[in-house]
Amino acid sequence: MNLRFSVPSKTFLVGEYAVLLGAPGLVLTTSPRFQLSAVPGRGSRGIPAGSPASRWLEQHSELVKDWHLEFSDPHVGLGGFGASSAQFLLAHALTTLVRSTVRSSTRGLDLKGLWQDFNKLTSGEASGCDVLAQAVGEVALVSQGAVFAQKKSWPYPDLDFAILRSGKKVATHQHLAELDRSRLEPLRELAVHAVESFGAISADQFLSTVTRYAGGLWDLGLQSENTLRILASFATEPWYLSGKGCGALGADTVLVFFSAEQLPAVREHCKSAGHEIVATMASLSSGIDMNWKWE
Repeated sequence: MNLRFSVPSKTFLVGEYAVLLGAPGLVLTTSPRFQLSAVPGRGSRGIPAGSPASRWLEQHSELVKDWHLEFSDPHVGLGGFGASSAQFLLAHALTTLVRSTVRSSTRGLDLKGLWQDFNKLTSGEASGCDVLAQAVGEVALVSQGAVFAQKKSWPYPDLDFAILRSGKKVATHQHLAELDRSRLEPLRELAVHAVESFGAISADQFLSTVTRYAGGLWDLGLQSENTLRILASFATEPWYLSGKGCGALGADTVLVFFSAEQLPAVREHCKSAGHEIVATMASLSSGIDMNWKWE
């Protein structure tokens, strides 16, 4: 039997850092998708030693000893879209499937068990919200405090977004280990308001909550200088409505918003400015998926 699992890329719409305090967040999950293939054999490729996925597989070596695993990163190591959390989620799904019965496998994904396993393995350094979001897909409403994840559709057809590579990367695990979490408290209320507003108010009003959250990140010094320069260059364009950096220090990716009808103009500007658009509203993708076939 050959198995193939896949999960989407992720980008925080709002709530990064605040989720570390138990506040809710919204995560955009998009194509391109990460993949893990499992075929009869031994060994693995593409899963770094010492990573959460690698340590999980080591702990469950008896379950995977007869499988050859290969992880495919569509971002080819450039980072910023949840490769590490994808690896853990995919490895966890494989071991769950291998040890499950038909009856247990039909019960669906155990999100609390998944989060608890990740939290224990990482000693609580990360929120685990990336893993939860990539499991459910689309626009994921996530909460570490409640260990909760819910898939939502994008409710604003006239409001589009583009997710760009910044060309910079921050070592997330090291950054989180050194972070003074007591400083993050001002973000809690901003995150709660934005999440509760999603889909309940107009696109313009919701976008103002995202802008306020981005301002909170900036006030705390959690938006890198490179990201701020990129956003400043967009701010002079007539199509630009708002934007923020995403990921650790907002350094990995940049999220910009504009009217859906302006997408061609945004693509042209980014092309001329040398910015790669990785995903837009049309790229929103489903959660974890598995396919198998007999050989």
